[in-house]
Amino acid sequence: MSTLNIYSVLSDLQQAQNINSLENLIQQNLKHQIKSLNSYISFSANDPRLINFTKLKNIEILKIDLNLVLAPEAYLFIIKNKKFNKTEIKFLNKITKTISINLDRLLKIERNENLKLQWDSTFDAISTPLCLTDAKFSILRTNKSFLDKTNYNNKNIIASNAFKSFLGSEEISFKIDKNQSHFTAFANKKNNNITYNYEVHCQLISQPQQTSRIKNKQYLIMFRDITEQKKMEKQIFESAKMAELGTIGSSIAHELNNPLAGMLSFIQLIKMDLEKTSPIYEDIIEMETATLKCKDIVENLLGFSRKHNLEEQETLDLRNIVNQSIKINELKTKAKGIKVIFSESTNDTFLTKGNKNLLTQALGHLIQEASISLSENMAVNPQFQGTIKIKITNEENGPILKVNDNRITADKYDPFQSGKSLGVTVAYKILKDHQAILELISQPNIGVQAKLTFKRPDLLQERQVFDGEI
Repeated sequence: MSTLNIYSVLSDLQQAQNINSLENLIQQNLKHQIKSLNSYISFSANDPRLINFTKLKNIEILKIDLNLVLAPEAYLFIIKNKKFNKTEIKFLNKITKTISINLDRLLKIERNENLKLQWDSTFDAISTPLCLTDAKFSILRTNKSFLDKTNYNNKNIIASNAFKSFLGSEEISFKIDKNQSHFTAFANKKNNNITYNYEVHCQLISQPQQTSRIKNKQYLIMFRDITEQKKMEKQIFESAKMAELGTIGSSIAHELNNPLAGMLSFIQLIKMDLEKTSPIYEDIIEMETATLKCKDIVENLLGFSRKHNLEEQETLDLRNIVNQSIKINELKTKAKGIKVIFSESTNDTFLTKGNKNLLTQALGHLIQEASISLSENMAVNPQFQGTIKIKITNEENGPILKVNDNRITADKYDPFQSGKSLGVTVAYKILKDHQAILELISQPNIGVQAKLTFKRPDLLQERQVFDGEI
């Protein structure tokens, strides 16, 4: 009995830093104290490490239940080459409680470390930049996304101001009332000349009993990137304005159509009854021109607001679209003395997919817009010959259609601000719906080019159909 030093065992077990070291300390002490062959801490009643010992003769395996709440199936197995005597069993019973206490302590540490590891992994996996701060918004911890959005590493950023580190300014810090448990603000951040919009959420996460002690307060701050959301909101707002414009334009156009038709009829009747030498003949001509211009504006408004069935699409040759648009506008262009030249290729096809009537309308609007400016140039300079040249070429991804005019005021050209015609806007909308690109290139002393880039039928994405329209 004198060889069994229980105090030595208990003192050694306190030094264990983890479960493996606890098991090693138990093995070393029991080999010395009771001459055991081996000992194991196991979390299963059938530990595979015992199999080799069960095959040996004169081997006794003592199984002791450690009675742990965290691990109900935790056992201590002690292996000896002869039977345990009463003194040894009494000794083992005395140290078992200490083993259980130490194992419980180590299991709690291990569980907390695993929870911390899981929390850290989850925190870093969140794509939104996050940081934990003290009451003065000095950083205690950040996630990976926060570091990726800044020029700091994890060591250098600790203790710095969260708002200054991320946004470059501490301004938000002064807007937060220290008694607030939650705060939301909006801020901008510039990076490589690009402005990003952020929604900043600041949440107090201290325990209730700590809220009165400022030094123990902690905040979770989230910087949510809303740049794309802002762009989408702007697009929706612009779409809503266009929809409203369409509704208003349609109402105005329908209201104006009837009186304009009546005015035009009476003006043309008066014109027919007048001699060209009449002193009011030129005035009647001006009235007819003004009325026709109003009629064109009304037609553009109706075309802009009219709904079309874009699902009625077919494979088209752009040559046919050009020829049809030229014919529709031929009377107007010839009356204004404008030449329309189409360099048609008879040995090639220029295929795309779309609605024939809509594409004809879009090209017609571009021809009309060009003819308006050209007629103004010709009115100022009678020697000037207005010309519209149309050309189609096939490129790798699809055909490109170019409408060139030779207007001399191209350096002052702004199609969306000119106020001369809604045609360019209508054409842009139609082409965008057909996944085509409209580019307007103005060159002083050369003219304006409308470049329409189409896709081959096999490259066009299938349209998504929605119940409503914006």
